[in-house]
Amino acid sequence: MVLSAKTTLRERWKQVTMEKFNCALFLATVDDCVSSAAMEGMSDQGIHLVVPESLKKSKETCYSGKANVITFREFFNEEISAKRPSYRQIKM
Repeated sequence: MVLSAKTTLRERWKQVTMEKFNCALFLATVDDCVSSAAMEGMSDQGIHLVVPESLKKSKETCYSGKANVITFREFFNEEISAKRPSYRQIKM
């Protein structure tokens, strides 16, 4: 799993696709200006966008209803806790 965090995405998501990771890709952001076309491009590349709940619910963004857009809560509860429980273990 790769999680890249950027305040604003701009074209960062396109750079991630060139890095050829063989795992789940997540981009975390608080950017409220990601276009619907960019989200579709991310979806086509298998990238999930992780955003605050307030942005996903906002009528002023394009995030609502997009299958590849999840909230931070969903990311930690589902992607980490449920699907990858070994990531929660602290190794000393």
